[in-house]
Amino acid sequence: MKELSQYASLTGKEKLEFLELVIGEKDVNYMNSKITYTDEPMELGQVVKDFLPPPDQLVPKGKTKTTQVTLESTEESVTFFKSQAARKQIP
Repeated sequence: MKELSQYASLTGKEKLEFLELVIGEKDVNYMNSKITYTDEPMELGQVVKDFLPPPDQLVPKGKTKTTQVTLESTEESVTFFKSQAARKQIP
């Protein structure tokens, strides 16, 4: 691509035309190439052992210092989190 400094001498209309080509508005071939699919088997990546602890171990047990915050959420979300907390015996 040419240096942008070469386009400093362009008139207003010419600058707009240049910018249209840069952002792809007037390029008729933009994203028109056909995708060729094959019947080759897909290469799968390597399976990695799950190294994250289960959610039960992420929540500290016992008395911890808390901070009160104001949060706006849907009633459905609040119901979900309350049921999950009850299921996991989190106060």
